[in-house]
Amino acid sequence: MTNLITSEKISVVIQGPVYREPRPLSLGGCVTSECLKSIRENLPNAEIIISTWKNSDINGLDYDILIENNDPGAIKYSDGIDFYYNNINRQIVSTLQGLKKCTRTYAIKLRSDTMITGTGFANYYTQYPCRMNDFKYFKGRIIIPCISRSPLKGMAVIFFHPTDYFMFGLTEDLLDLWDIPLQSSTLITKWLNYQSQLSFINKVFLQIYKLRDPSNYYSRITAEQYIWISYLNKKGYLIDMNRNIDINFQQYIASEYSIINNFLMIRSDKLGIKPPERLHERNNFHVSYTDEEWLDQYVSLCLKKRKLKGLLKIRWYKRLILLFANTVLTILLGNEKKQNIKMFVMRLKRIMMSHGYIF
Repeated sequence: MTNLITSEKISVVIQGPVYREPRPLSLGGCVTSECLKSIRENLPNAEIIISTWKNSDINGLDYDILIENNDPGAIKYSDGIDFYYNNINRQIVSTLQGLKKCTRTYAIKLRSDTMITGTGFANYYTQYPCRMNDFKYFKGRIIIPCISRSPLKGMAVIFFHPTDYFMFGLTEDLLDLWDIPLQSSTLITKWLNYQSQLSFINKVFLQIYKLRDPSNYYSRITAEQYIWISYLNKKGYLIDMNRNIDINFQQYIASEYSIINNFLMIRSDKLGIKPPERLHERNNFHVSYTDEEWLDQYVSLCLKKRKLKGLLKIRWYKRLILLFANTVLTILLGNEKKQNIKMFVMRLKRIMMSHGYIF
């Protein structure tokens, strides 16, 4: 490593089940032995901690510390047709117990099916030191990949969603983040059941979502949202979300400011990690922040200390208008005709820009 954060300063927490056999292509990822081998090759002096479940098959695995936790189990829920399982409590238990055993200054939180391919994360850690005073919770930023959901992208407005499959930062910061209560089963329910609590604009979008896909299932909040919202609540910034999709400008501001000020988003290939294919940025760019978008907000909010509520409000209402129009077009015309219209609009926009019009 060619930076000040050398591997002997890093603890790596491998959390989750031990994978012995390749998983189905739809899930992807490496077996756990390959994960461990990749760490030894790229971080030769790092402390490796496996935090898994009792009675796991750990024979022949290369690690320094083993933690065998009692499995809290998954929360089972149903949409009336099929059953689903939420593993957030398993993630909280295995991650927190692993972090408690770390003895190094810095820590990596890593899924047991993800490989380390380089040390870019260590090079990036000190590159963006400026912070806002508002929403400043960690001593240093926590580095995460670029599949955190952006409220300005996709067909659903989702706040407070920093990705959780890889994290790098000060051990004390990661410990602080993951020291949260386990999620109760009441938060793993069909959010459509809470429509009586929605504001008027949320009720409008609710009807749109139901028209698009009447069987669509959403937990009240996602695992990523639960982690960040629980942490913010712990720090005294109380957030009450009855559903994972919430058309609320104040929530948008709090989400944007808190995530930009506490996390650093970098593409996985730049960080030096190889996640399961379904978690790669190329499969999520249409709904997630890019590193360029994070950097643009960093420069504005943290470096230049600009008050961006006016600009963010313009972006917010533009987002709602485009979301409404896009959804209506999908319902009325279908995806193929809608794409043809979008191509026409893009060509028209390029022609107008070539004549000096700015959008």
